Amino acid sequence: MEKPTLHSITANEPVSILKDFRTFTTFLNENPVELTKGKEHIGRKYLYCINEMMTEPQAGVTERSEQLMYPLLHLFFHLVLAGKLFQKVSAESNKITLLPTERYPQFLELTPTEQYMFLLETFWMDLDWSELVERGFDYKQGVINHLLGVVKDAQVGQVISANNVEQPLRSKISFSFPSEYPLYLSYFGFWQFIRDELSIKYSKREFRAKAIVLNRFGIEMARLLYKCRPLYLWNIPGRLDSGECQVAPGSPLPEEWGYKQGRTKKAQTGKRKAEPFHLPFVGLFPEGELRRTLPRKLPEFIEGNYRFKVSLKKRIWRSVELSAHHDLADLHAVIQEAFEFDNDHLYCFFMDGKLWSRQRFACPLDDEGPYVTGVRIGDLGLEKGRKFLYLFDYGTSWLFQVELEGISTGPGLVEPQVVAEQGESPEQYPFY
Repeated sequence: MEKPTLHSITANEPVSILKDFRTFTTFLNENPVELTKGKEHIGRKYLYCINEMMTEPQAGVTERSEQLMYPLLHLFFHLVLAGKLFQKVSAESNKITLLPTERYPQFLELTPTEQYMFLLETFWMDLDWSELVERGFDYKQGVINHLLGVVKDAQVGQVISANNVEQPLRSKISFSFPSEYPLYLSYFGFWQFIRDELSIKYSKREFRAKAIVLNRFGIEMARLLYKCRPLYLWNIPGRLDSGECQVAPGSPLPEEWGYKQGRTKKAQTGKRKAEPFHLPFVGLFPEGELRRTLPRKLPEFIEGNYRFKVSLKKRIWRSVELSAHHDLADLHAVIQEAFEFDNDHLYCFFMDGKLWSRQRFACPLDDEGPYVTGVRIGDLGLEKGRKFLYLFDYGTSWLFQVELEGISTGPGLVEPQVVAEQGESPEQYPFY
């Protein structure tokens, strides 16, 4: 294998991602950007304005185009949230705005190379890739890993075309590209992206690849990602889907600890401390350019007594308390007690607050895990104000919002308990 070439990262090299990201975050920092209701994306009037500031503005958009029509801005939006550079804040008027966190000034203090690697680290480790496309994404980790395996052994200037392309782009290597993700990696300078214009006939939101043209930087980055940072081991949202609560990126998958999806009631947690993401890439850049990244909070068990507000409607709610050592099955049981239900149906907790999302914990009688009996409250990494959903009875669909009101110290509760309530409990079977 030939010796890697040293690469310099600047605002415009190998691509303009740093320059454009700085323009994007500066705009957010200087303007109270309001998010839309429902999807909670950036408002259309702001998107059109920001797009005009980019090095290569997205073509074919208007002042009425929504965020998915701006793939670069869509990526930046999720990077600032997943990287915790900005956070969503609810105002008294029920409007949601984006405000910078204490990590944003820390990001600006990094070298250009460190900033680039932090963005790649956030994209690879923290970003839920299903957020990047409207149709959702089953992670297709094997397909993406295979694509990187093809790229790492290719030559500079080589064209990898989609399976269905016509001449003259037909190359010796053809590939079934996984949705729009080659476009997002092209923003990081991995390759030149050639769009399949035929896909626009089906939807203007389609940004599928007709082909990618390889460069030395992308080949060398692909080699290290493929060998040292495989997506299926390092993407945290993807691993949460398998039932892990405290993910140690890079550690063995649950199957390697004897966890079989849908066959055991116990979810597993990572045990090995993850090494910094950027370490394998240090040798690709001049000495001293890549030494640090922003601090990453390691998963840990949080002791205490947890108080949750469980709301069925605005004026019908209960407050319950549990120990950190109780599990989600105990939370289910005390909610059933609080609302005087019969505890006679399947149920599920959706930890990202999205109904039927993959980030869920199911009851032990459900067909697929991870299961509520395998995760303690203290394992969930919850903070005050965190909200998630509790669904009881898949037919009738009793849907509750659960919000963590606080964590108190002191002796752990032996039994979960109901501590406050408002409103009468509804009839569980009103149609009878």
